[in-house]
Amino acid sequence: MARLTLKEELGKLGAHRGLEAELQESSQIPEDGLDLWVLHRLAQAADAANRAQRADQDDQTQYDVADNGARISRDERNKLDDLIGAIRFQKTKK
Repeated sequence: MARLTLKEELGKLGAHRGLEAELQESSQIPEDGLDLWVLHRLAQAADAANRAQRADQDDQTQYDVADNGARISRDERNKLDDLIGAIRFQKTKK
């Protein structure tokens, strides 16, 4: 779980640094040199930073952590447990 959290935070940091780098670079360009490509790069960097920041807010799923550290959706796990519980291993006589 800590590894996933660290990975998410590093992703946010990387996206934020990318946006800062794009802003810094574009601020060095003379005004008459600003073109659609520069604006496109800025828009892409801003979008990446926004998606990285929102990623943990969009996911409302509750997770359990397995013995091996994997995150398991609690809802999916409950459905699997119900399905396994419904399986009958008795042979029917014909």
